[in-house]
Amino acid sequence: MLSRRNLRVKVMQFIYAHERGSFNSPSAAKQSLLANVTQTYELGLYILYFLRKVAQYAQKEADMKGAKHLPTAADLSFSTRLAENEFVLELEQHKLFNNELNKYEVDKIEFDDANRKFFRELAVAPEYKAYIEMPNPSVKEHVKIIKFLFNKILLPSEVFTQHLEEEFSNWIDDHQVVTYRLNDFLENYTIGKSLDKITDLNVEVDDREFVNELFQFTLDHQAYFSELIEPKLENWDVERIAILDLILMKMALCELLYFPMIPVKVTINEYIEIAKLYSTPKSKDFVNGVLDKIMKELKDSGSIRKSGRGLQG
Repeated sequence: MLSRRNLRVKVMQFIYAHERGSFNSPSAAKQSLLANVTQTYELGLYILYFLRKVAQYAQKEADMKGAKHLPTAADLSFSTRLAENEFVLELEQHKLFNNELNKYEVDKIEFDDANRKFFRELAVAPEYKAYIEMPNPSVKEHVKIIKFLFNKILLPSEVFTQHLEEEFSNWIDDHQVVTYRLNDFLENYTIGKSLDKITDLNVEVDDREFVNELFQFTLDHQAYFSELIEPKLENWDVERIAILDLILMKMALCELLYFPMIPVKVTINEYIEIAKLYSTPKSKDFVNGVLDKIMKELKDSGSIRKSGRGLQG
C-alpha cells in the first residue's frame, strides 16, 4: 500500500525520534518503525470494516422504525438495501477479510453511535435516494454508493478523521496513499475475487526489508556519513543545520553506497523532495548541493557500485 517515498519518510521520522531520545535503543525504534509500516494496512482494513458497520445500520434503523408503537407506512417500508448491498454482504461473510480484522484486532476499535450518525447523513443524500429506488442495481452500483459514503460522507467529516488520528498514529502521513488505494480497490472490485487478495494491500516483503535495512544501515554507518558530509558544509555550523537535513543526507548516502539496485537519480531526487516537504524552506537546495558534491567524489573513487544498466546516472 505504501510507496517507497512513504517508507523513506517513516524511516526518517523514526531515526529522528531515536536521536531525540524517544526510544531506549535502536532495536526498540526499529521494532516500532516496522509496526508503524504494518499499521497502514490496519488502517485500510479498519476503514473497510467501518464502511460495513455504517451500511449494516440500515437494518437496525428499519428494525427500530418497525418496532414503533404506531409505525407509519414509511416506517414499515424503510429500505434495508444498503445492509443487503452485495459488497457489504461479502465483507460480512468473507473468511480471509474477517480473519484479517481479527488478526490485527481492528474490529475491537469502538466508535460509539458513529455508524448511526453517518448512516443518517447518507440517507438524506440524493445519491442514496436514487440508489434505493433502483429496481435492480448492479454490483457496480452497489460499490458506487459505498464509494460515495467513503468519499463524500466520511472523509469530509472532522469527527471521522479525528477518530482515525486518535486510533492510528500514521493517519496524517498516510491518509493520501490509503485513500487512493482504497478508492482503487473499490473501483476495480470484483465480487468473489477482490477480497481474496485483500492482503495485497499489506506492505510487501521487499518493502519491509528495505525499511529494515535503510534504518539499520543508516545508524550503523552514521560516523562514516558524517565524515563525508562535514567537509562539504563550508561555512555552515553543523550544530545549526536542521537535524532532518542531516538525517536525510545520511539516508541518501546509505542508499547510494549500500543499495545497489536503486538508481542514483532516484535516490537524489527522492531525498530532495522529502527535504522540501518535511524540512526548512532552504533545505531542498542545501541537501541537493551537499549530496551533489559528495556523489561526484564517490563516483570518481568508484565507491558507488550499482547493479544494472543505467543505475549510475
